[in-house]
Amino acid sequence: MFFLLLLPGTARTDTNWWEQAPPPVVHGQVMPSHWWAEVKRSSKRYHVNPFLAAAVAWIEGNGWDGDRIGHSPFWGPMGINEYCPVPYQLLTDPLGNIRVGVAALRGRPPKKVLKRYNAKWFKDHYIRDVMALKRQLEQEARMLVGPLAAAQGRGTSQGQG
Repeated sequence: MFFLLLLPGTARTDTNWWEQAPPPVVHGQVMPSHWWAEVKRSSKRYHVNPFLAAAVAWIEGNGWDGDRIGHSPFWGPMGINEYCPVPYQLLTDPLGNIRVGVAALRGRPPKKVLKRYNAKWFKDHYIRDVMALKRQLEQEARMLVGPLAAAQGRGTSQGQG
């Protein structure tokens, strides 16, 4: 004898629930939506938690403020060092900079990756700050995606979900 478990059409079976998440917000500042879209694309490609990338961008990119970005020796939303072996145009283009930064965040465990990412100016508080912000952003997104997924599930046909 076996039991067949039927789940409602709104059940999320994939691990990329964050694809539905709106841009993160910190202290009333919203990550630009085109940055968030690139963070999600690059995170999926490089298998990086998108909220880790968003937290790094908040800290390295001066609070997602595009007007305050680009001061030598660090460039763009992800604070990439000007000596990084990538073309200058990629460093100064915010979306290209995000791709480079997210690729640099590959690996495990996250604390070791963050230490490598910010090796030159590494301080213990950097890892604590990034990880705390990552947890906060992820928790807030999960709360928002839950109702979003349920609302989107209404009226969908069977087999979608």
